[in-house]
Amino acid sequence: MLHKLFVGFRPFLIIKACHARQETFLGLHEWMHIPFSIFEPSPMQGLLSRIAIVPSLLQQVDQLLGSPSQSDTNAWDIFNAFTNTLSNLQYWEEGLRRESGSAYYEQLPASSSGEGNITTWFLNVTMANVYTHLWAFQIVCLLELERLEAVLSHVSPSPTFSDRVQFRYDQEKVLKISSLICSSMDYLIQNEMGLFGPASTFFPLHGIPGVCDGQIYPRGRHCAY
Repeated sequence: MLHKLFVGFRPFLIIKACHARQETFLGLHEWMHIPFSIFEPSPMQGLLSRIAIVPSLLQQVDQLLGSPSQSDTNAWDIFNAFTNTLSNLQYWEEGLRRESGSAYYEQLPASSSGEGNITTWFLNVTMANVYTHLWAFQIVCLLELERLEAVLSHVSPSPTFSDRVQFRYDQEKVLKISSLICSSMDYLIQNEMGLFGPASTFFPLHGIPGVCDGQIYPRGRHCAY
């Protein structure tokens, strides 16, 4: 019973901490691993374990930008932590696909939304929830890397920078991920999803400034359901 309560509240608490840009106890090693030492984590819980550190990193970015006395070393540490998070998310998602042996989603022509537009369709609503949140957290990390790169533009790269270049901020990458989120909305707001589907859209659409108002992804202004 306690485990069910924990996994039920965990997504809400981590997302709330991201909104507040404040670290949470759920980012501590023991809270990411001990609760799942007996019970196998679901894909959503596995994702949350890999992004539970993000609220703390967001807080560190705010402290860095708000205090000129912070050192370049601190900035590089935060930068590397974000790239590590993106790397972990990539490897986790690749493992998820290998385990299933098939794709959890596919992109289809959306005849109702106009020529050239596509819709992303999922194996089930659980995986739709997992992937839209995965993409949302990837965007969060990439946007913070953009802010950090601006701070670090005057200093030499850290020794690990070249190894992590594929995880740097890239506008085209952010646009592509944003398009995946927006093209998933037709699936999530189907009537048969009840309240669960629409409720799952809150963080991917509204938790990231610019996604649903067209600032990051031009079509985003049309998917703010």
